[in-house]
Amino acid sequence: MKDIAEDVSEIILNLKQVRTKLNSEESQVIRIEKTGPCQVTAGDIQSSAGVVEIMNPEQVICTLTGERDFYAELTVEWGKGYMPAEHQNKEKLSIGQIPIDAIFTPVKSIRYVVSQARVGQRTDYDKLTMEIETDGSVRPESALAFAAKILKEQMTIFINFDEQEAEPEIADEEEHDYQPLNPYLDKPVEDLELS
Repeated sequence: MKDIAEDVSEIILNLKQVRTKLNSEESQVIRIEKTGPCQVTAGDIQSSAGVVEIMNPEQVICTLTGERDFYAELTVEWGKGYMPAEHQNKEKLSIGQIPIDAIFTPVKSIRYVVSQARVGQRTDYDKLTMEIETDGSVRPESALAFAAKILKEQMTIFINFDEQEAEPEIADEEEHDYQPLNPYLDKPVEDLELS
C-alpha cells in the first residue's frame, strides 16, 4: 500500500498483538482514524465510553510515511481460547473485511515452583509458589480462581463418595494370627554385638 511502511500481512500480525478488555456482553466495533505521516498505535483506537479498553496502547499497528489517511474498523467480541480465521463466521463478513486469528486467553504465562517449607519443627511440608502473568484484562488472582473452579468441576466425575464417610470396619483380633515381635528390634545397635 502506498505511503504505509508495512504490508497487509504485517498490519494483521500487529493487530493480533493488540490486547483488549470488553466491558459488555455484546460485540463492539472500534475504529482507528489517523492521517500521516505518523505511527499508528493501539492507543489510537477509538471506542465508545470505556466499553472496550486497550490493554497495550503502545503496540504499533503501522507507520504512515506520507500524507495518507488510515481508517480501520475492528470487531471485538467474547470467546474462549484460540479461534483461527478460517473458523470464523464467513456469512457475517462483508467485502473488504479480513478475518484474523482471535486469541481470547488473557494469561500470557504461568510458572510454578514446589519447594520445601518448615512449620515449627516439621520440615516435611511443601510450598507452592505460582507466578501468573496476564495481559491486564484480568487479575492473576481471578485467573487462578477461575482455573481452580474449572478443575474442580471437571474432577467431580471421579468423586463417587457419599456425603458421609463410612466408618472403616474393624476386624476382630481373633481373626488375625499375630506373630510376636522379634526382641532384637527394640535393642540399640551397640547392644547387638555385631562384628
